[in-house]
Amino acid sequence: MEEDEKGDWVVRFEQAEGKLRPTEATKKLFPQVLHSFNITVDRFIKELFGGEEEVRNLLLRYVVTQLISDAAFCIEKWKTKGGGDESRSDHQKNLQKWLWRALWDVYASEELRRLYLTRLILVKQHGVRDLGSSASGSDIDIFDLK
Repeated sequence: MEEDEKGDWVVRFEQAEGKLRPTEATKKLFPQVLHSFNITVDRFIKELFGGEEEVRNLLLRYVVTQLISDAAFCIEKWKTKGGGDESRSDHQKNLQKWLWRALWDVYASEELRRLYLTRLILVKQHGVRDLGSSASGSDIDIFDLK
């Protein structure tokens, strides 16, 4: 999670019409996150798995599982600290941060899964295969988060 200037976690969602939606900042950031994710997966496959593309799907499954595991950890942390129990949670500050983090983990894991199913991620990033290379901003345009 990202921290703001006060050291609190950045809330990546806002409530509108009774629903939670990603903030505008999150919508702008997510394509860059996905681009970086793809580059990282490319590097893992190339350097750790000898270029075996068959591990790409397994890596995605692992990341999604880790995100869901982290969400469960956050909910457990929230409950342990008194979340959901008014008599125990009064003395705890910022308990909601654990729920926001869990929500982010679930959102990110579902977006990864959805985009993989539509083949928008986990494809080789052309021209970004070397540590010395830098990603161009034009590569980010391939992600449609509407």
